[in-house]
Amino acid sequence: MRILLISANRERLPDPVYPIGLASVAAPVVADGHQVTGIDLCFESDPVASLRAAVRACAPDIVGIGIRNIDNVNMLDPVWYLPEIRTAVECVQQEFSGPIIAGGSGFTLMPREILEYLGLDIGVSGEGEATFREIVRQVSAGGELGAIPGVVTRRRREAEAPELDPAPVARIPSLDELPAPFRPLFDLGSYYERGGMANLQTRRGCPFRCIYCTYPLVEGRRMRLRSPALVADEMERLGTDFGVRHFYFVDNVFTYPPKHAVAICEEIVGRNLQVSWGCFGQPHYGGLELFRLMKRAGCSGIDFGIDTAVDDGLANMGKNFDAARVAEITEACREADLPCCHSLLLGGPTETAASLAETLRAMEGARPTAVIVGLGIRVYPRTRIQQIAVSEGIVTADSSYLAPVFYLSPHLDAGCLDIVREAAARNRSWIVPGMGINFSERIQQRLRGFGVKGPLWEYFNRIAGNRRRSGRTAYA
Repeated sequence: MRILLISANRERLPDPVYPIGLASVAAPVVADGHQVTGIDLCFESDPVASLRAAVRACAPDIVGIGIRNIDNVNMLDPVWYLPEIRTAVECVQQEFSGPIIAGGSGFTLMPREILEYLGLDIGVSGEGEATFREIVRQVSAGGELGAIPGVVTRRRREAEAPELDPAPVARIPSLDELPAPFRPLFDLGSYYERGGMANLQTRRGCPFRCIYCTYPLVEGRRMRLRSPALVADEMERLGTDFGVRHFYFVDNVFTYPPKHAVAICEEIVGRNLQVSWGCFGQPHYGGLELFRLMKRAGCSGIDFGIDTAVDDGLANMGKNFDAARVAEITEACREADLPCCHSLLLGGPTETAASLAETLRAMEGARPTAVIVGLGIRVYPRTRIQQIAVSEGIVTADSSYLAPVFYLSPHLDAGCLDIVREAAARNRSWIVPGMGINFSERIQQRLRGFGVKGPLWEYFNRIAGNRRRSGRTAYA
């Protein structure tokens, strides 16, 4: 069968991200002998014209559209992606009358509402490799799709389940049984040039209890680990086939479980892979010994999602560590000569101007390589923050969450913006996306144009130092 897979994501900040989800979905059906074509809208100047041409050229039997994100989760500068995706769907529907299958991590959060909004009838909720493969088999055989695990259909009658009810979610029991993502589906070279790294996954599942997090909804809570040998195999293959030497592990937390992180690092060291890579970390897991091993294995930096540095705030956000642990982990990274970033999500339950300022002072005292400051929490259904927002009257139980909805502590007012802005002015390696501080496509393109690889936050500390020496006071 002829299959067209559409990557609808056009967001390029903080970096354009290779559509690894669709490449993973494509791999099993490519192995089955089907003809799979990809169209990536990220870099297209006229996405509608390009999409129309791709549909005509492919003449597909099935179309799949990947929805990675619904919006940019930025309260201060929100961007909603679904209207643009709906335009893409309408374009396909004008050219193609066969099955159009929606899927992706963003789609999985509200599958029935998104189907309704996009005017589609069927989608894949959760991990798509096995489900989409079975969809292709059933379409080929003229079979029914509704009974396939992970398939969700649009509500037809009021008596049916409401859109926000949990949809069936597909899970892959063993990641080692999956083929590696089919990277030729999209132009990895462009992403490497413009985004500075290639993405890999070493595990799925999230057992943590952050009140806002959607990873458990998409991947489940049960951990499923990928063999370190297969991870290293993929790194080697990407180096050989595409010249990639800089990677990012996109697991929600690379350092948990610690034994798995150690095994991957040892595999990289044992093969003497000359690579550089970054990852997300969790302060409760890790320490000097692990960080030194990570550094030896090529880790160039680790990003900790700490959210706040106040003990009450950490507890309210569902974290399993305290402010003292944040300070310890920062010092351990410094001793291991491993750059680290602390990502903040300010404005959570019970946050006040005083606690917000205390967190920012703690960051100034800890002196991580970089700090990324976010304000306001995106509210998604089936999360604890949704329950809190309903209880505080910010939303109602039947509110729609398709367009961006945010929680901000009722104890904060507009003055909190000044507190953040003043702290960022004192610390010029800090990044505040909602205020455009060290965050713009112009800065991103300029650094990538110089050949900078890896996460850009790793470089702002150096830039800030250069600017202090030169006497310049603002970022370009």
